[in-house]
Amino acid sequence: MNAALQRVLRALTLQGALGNSSSSLVGTYLPALALARGATGYQIGLLTMVQSLASVLAQLPGAKLVDTFRSRKAIWLIGTAGQRLFWIPLILVAFLPLPEPITIILIASGCAQFMTMLKTPAWTSLVADLVPLKIRGRYFGHRNTISGIATVVVLSIGAFLVVWGFAPILVLALVLGFASLVITFSIPDLKLRRRYFYRPTFSVSWVTAQRSFAVNRNFYWFTVFTMAFTIGDFVARPYYAVYMLNTLAIGFDWYGIAVAVGFLAGILSQSYWGKMADRFGPRAILAVACILSTIVPLFWILAQNRLAILLLVAVDNFALAGIGLASFILLLGTSPHTRRTTFVARHTMASEAAIVIGTFVGGLVLLSGGWFLSDLHLIFLISAAVSAVALLALPFVKDLPSKRGDYSVYNTRNLFLELVAVSPVRSTVVRLRGNFASFRKQQFKRNERNYIYRARSSVW
Repeated sequence: MNAALQRVLRALTLQGALGNSSSSLVGTYLPALALARGATGYQIGLLTMVQSLASVLAQLPGAKLVDTFRSRKAIWLIGTAGQRLFWIPLILVAFLPLPEPITIILIASGCAQFMTMLKTPAWTSLVADLVPLKIRGRYFGHRNTISGIATVVVLSIGAFLVVWGFAPILVLALVLGFASLVITFSIPDLKLRRRYFYRPTFSVSWVTAQRSFAVNRNFYWFTVFTMAFTIGDFVARPYYAVYMLNTLAIGFDWYGIAVAVGFLAGILSQSYWGKMADRFGPRAILAVACILSTIVPLFWILAQNRLAILLLVAVDNFALAGIGLASFILLLGTSPHTRRTTFVARHTMASEAAIVIGTFVGGLVLLSGGWFLSDLHLIFLISAAVSAVALLALPFVKDLPSKRGDYSVYNTRNLFLELVAVSPVRSTVVRLRGNFASFRKQQFKRNERNYIYRARSSVW
């Protein structure tokens, strides 16, 4: 690896750490700011809906900009600067008693999310050209780890700054955001190589749709399952912050600590889920992680103290890390290679639409009242029920072929027992003690001895 490439990769890593930590800081405390300015539970759900709609609306213009303009870096810079500029009205809401603060928060957050997603196709395309294919997996794993650690540190700082209000937190996020923008200027802008293997068309023909479903049946079943489970999940997920801050009244400082603990749990579980995915396959990982995520809303009903909240947030983010990893592997494996960009865009738009539907259902329950239960408790029950029903579509999703053999030799029950037993704790402790390399070396030697023993047995 030459020195120029090393400088580019270091700049990308630093830019990602600063940018992701600033965005996470705003996303974490935005619902808390809205609640502090008098927002209702339904308006918190509306905040999530506005951001999801902005993400959907930005998909096609973002892809069109990449095809129209030559400079992908310019699109990246404009989108990043626009996102940061729309954070300024949020800072004014935190500083000053402005009229209609909830309306300002909704408009500013929606515009910021639109600018974020507008630059995403350009960013993805440019970074894919900057990072060589042979080191892409190792590099992005390293970059995501650094970004996650930076996010945990910044969220922990935010938990202390919230004592002086939300303005210092948002100012810190703005400073970090513009620092990442400055670093972006040092990243080179490569010329886009346009190679079209087919002519993109838009068709609503029923025959074409049937043919596409027949050829890509596994992809569409996976998308249907993702939509159904996302609807169930987001019936309750936008309202966890409302439940912690209004119902349980844990305070803004402990709310920030809980979010930081969740991020830390997600970071520590990444390598573990990856190892389990290689052993059991992505569909088994997705099944177990979705089961864990389904029962989390039920335990929110029973949570009454801060320790239980921290444990629930950690388990929830542990499950979300598994869902994210398995879904990414299945998405790449089920989408056709020649039209992967188009199919990934379809899956993304379907997921964002499911977020809007799930949040809207939860908001309707809040508006109608809880009937025989508390309104948030009823939302948690509905979320668990819809997610459980969505799991019925998972058997229609076929697992991906493995180079190491058939995944069917392992069943989901054994995977679940291993996940909830001592293995996650053992894996985390081994990593924290720095003995992970020796642990893998011992495991490799043990597997090698078993292989030699089986080979000799087969000969004699």
